[in-house]
Formats: sequence, structure tokens, C-alpha cells
Amino acid sequence: MAEIRGALMSLLLVFGTAYRQSAPAALATGTSTPPAVSPQGRGSLKITLRMYNYGVARSTLVQAEGKATAILNQVGLEVSWVDCPATPAEFTSYPGCQGLLGTTDFAVKILTADEAERFPSHHEALGRALPCPGDQAGCSAYIFYRNVLEVAADGVADKSQVLGHAVVHEIGHLLLGPNSHTASGIMRGRWNKQDLETIAKVHLAFSEQQSEHIREEIRERSTVQQVQLGKAPMQ
Repeated sequence: MAEIRGALMSLLLVFGTAYRQSAPAALATGTSTPPAVSPQGRGSLKITLRMYNYGVARSTLVQAEGKATAILNQVGLEVSWVDCPATPAEFTSYPGCQGLLGTTDFAVKILTADEAERFPSHHEALGRALPCPGDQAGCSAYIFYRNVLEVAADGVADKSQVLGHAVVHEIGHLLLGPNSHTASGIMRGRWNKQDLETIAKVHLAFSEQQSEHIREEIRERSTVQQVQLGKAPMQ
């Protein structure tokens, strides 16, 4: 807790990824919002996010999902959110979460402080994304909710806004590849006060280069998914 509090005092908010490699550059400003891109205008590129909620209020999660949807729609992605059980005993109560996972389906797990303990960097990071090869179904990202609350307690952006941005940031890692931190924008590894103010007023964004990378990744993953399902590849 001391580590994340120290980071907050210096207004540096750190995200983590499992591995590191090069990534596309961000917009020069990082806080400006690129022109909106209609998901339909990009060929209805679709992803599904299966949400495993281990303690976030439903109202907060819904608001966070709305913020995340706006950012991902801007990239050109159509997002389906699916509630999933927090325990095996609840599995039958979540029929939407019982289907097979595809390569455009991703799992987002919002962890409590106790559940985040298995991640060595959970004290200083808001989330972590695991490696996500293009042919892997159900890639996972984790959000450390205690740290989201610590950031929101600073009073610049509220918890749903921070949570929504944290989810998108980790989805960005899954689709852009590890070490996709940039100097500005939604994929900045350390958000400063100006970033938080943008989060509160509008939202941080991907650069156009990052957005095109993400769209191409989803196109390729969709083709892989069609092949895995025994269907003809998309043209």
C-alpha cells in the first residue's frame, strides 16, 4: 500500500504487463481525442469481454463498461460485455459465460486486494495483462481494484472512470502486444495529473497508429477464429 500511495503522491500511475517488447508510438499530445470511428464503418469488428467481478459495485462496473465502450468504439470495435461467475458454484447462473471462448473473446478479472496478492507487482500497478498469442482463445487481463480506489481517492477522476480506463489499457496490452506503453494517451505507463483530468472530463485515447494496429489484430484473430470453428475465413 505504501508503494502505491507513494506513486499517487508523485502523480505517477503505473500499469504492468507480463512481458516486454516494442510497440507503436502514441499521439504527440496523448490527451486529444481522435475523430470517432464507427464500428460499423470498420466492418463491424467485434470483441467479447467476459467480466469476472470479485467485489465491485454493479453500478460502478456498469459505468466503467460504458466508459470503456466509448473508447473502444472510437477505435472501431464493437464490444459485447458478458457477466461471469466469481465462484464455480455460480456457474450455472451465468449461461452467457458457458460457451466456448474464441480468439476475439477476452477475460477481464477485477480482483480484490487478497486475490491480487499472487501478482508480485500488485502494489504499484493498476492491472496486468498476460501474453496473448494471436491463436489463443480467452486471453486474460487482471485489474487490481484496491489500487483503482486509491487513484480515485485522489479526487481528480472517479472510480468508474479510472476502472474503465484501466480495463481498456489492459485490453490494449492484449491486442498491441506486451510493452506497448507509450509516452502519452491511454497506453501511457504512468498517468499524471493532466491525464487524470482528461479521464474525468472526456477520456484518454489510442493514437491512430495504435487503433489501426488493434483493428488489424482483430481482423487476423477473427480469421483464426473462423478457421478454428471450421468455417471459411473472412474475405
